[in-house]
Amino acid sequence: MEQRKNDLKIARLKEELGRAIEGDDVDTADLITAQLLKLQGLRSRKKIPKGFAERIAVEGTGFRGKREKRKLLFVLAAVLVLMFSVGVISYAAGIFFPYTKNRDGSVTPVNALQESVEFKAAQEYHSYLDHMTEEEWARLADTSESAIYDVPSKVEEICRKYNLKFATTRTEFSSYGSAEQQLEKMGMKSLLGTRLRELFKETEGGKFSGYMLDDGNLHMEAEVNGRDSQTRSIISIDLTPEGSFPWTGFTPNMGGFDEARSVDLIQSESGLCFPYIETSEKDSAEAFNKVGKYYITLGVSKVLTERVEQAFEKERTDLMEELDQTVRKKTGCANYESLSEKFGVGLGKAVAADAAAVRNAEEEQNWDRKRSLLLKYGGLTETELDVFDECEKKIANLQKKSDQLCILTRKDMEEALALFDFESLQKR
Repeated sequence: MEQRKNDLKIARLKEELGRAIEGDDVDTADLITAQLLKLQGLRSRKKIPKGFAERIAVEGTGFRGKREKRKLLFVLAAVLVLMFSVGVISYAAGIFFPYTKNRDGSVTPVNALQESVEFKAAQEYHSYLDHMTEEEWARLADTSESAIYDVPSKVEEICRKYNLKFATTRTEFSSYGSAEQQLEKMGMKSLLGTRLRELFKETEGGKFSGYMLDDGNLHMEAEVNGRDSQTRSIISIDLTPEGSFPWTGFTPNMGGFDEARSVDLIQSESGLCFPYIETSEKDSAEAFNKVGKYYITLGVSKVLTERVEQAFEKERTDLMEELDQTVRKKTGCANYESLSEKFGVGLGKAVAADAAAVRNAEEEQNWDRKRSLLLKYGGLTETELDVFDECEKKIANLQKKSDQLCILTRKDMEEALALFDFESLQKR
């Protein structure tokens, strides 16, 4: 009962915090944040320096007096990050996780703060790519294996406009040892934390790869064992220094970005805080921060080990054989696949007859309504529909069982963060 009361109070305070931020009330937001810290048993590992918010506004955002409302939101968000308030900061998603919008509705993440010159340059470039014709692509694109940018002439033009460094060479590495050597040449070997070095000494067959560009951009990927024996974590790091074009060649376009998704926080042992946001599948997340002169994106995803994946594959094979027998016995169809094809044809007929009703039934996840439409228009029998529904539920349950193992937790994110010494970047 006491825990329930505490949870309700936290929820109320989060709502009040949101209103304070929307109302530009820094003092109230500060008081509410302190209350949230106390209620959740957290404390700030660093005191907020005097004048921190004002200094962030002037030095850290690059806003320079433009869009004052957005600037204040960033200042408030920065204060919350420093204090490690575990609140829901959905309003900051576009600031902490900037992206460029594409014409098809997808977005391309950018490793830079929103409204920084680096972000503006990336935004201009991606807009240019998004509007290229096939003829322009054939004429201008660099499709060679050594290519750094799709259209290097355009990136070079934009870099001149924004006074940014333009990469001309890429150095790749395919092991932890080669990465360590390359980082040592750059004076950044300490970025690879002690725990990461230990993991690659302990783990046989650990995967580590990445590349460096001569403008200072750095990308690394590591695959390490999870806390249990069933999963592995794939961890990626992107670093972009101020004054360089934020290369995103290995970052795929995402679907429409949900700006209402909540942003949570993780904290390093030395007190650095990273806001992070999960994907809708819950098996991966991205954290973002700016440390020293570097923009940092930390990506983490969770996958099954090969042994566990093989076990699930066998379970799937056994299940499909069982479903084939059930389908043959109860419907007369040859197997589950043939019943699935028949269902697809029937669904097409139902859509042709009453598309709006089918769409509404699917949006509401109303199987009974959808079933009645398929009986009326799709040419399927009640037995066929019941067997198909039974099969789909068994397949979904097995997939859910697999997916549950790969749900990413705050602990997974904190452990990934601990593998790197981002604090060392403050000294550069």
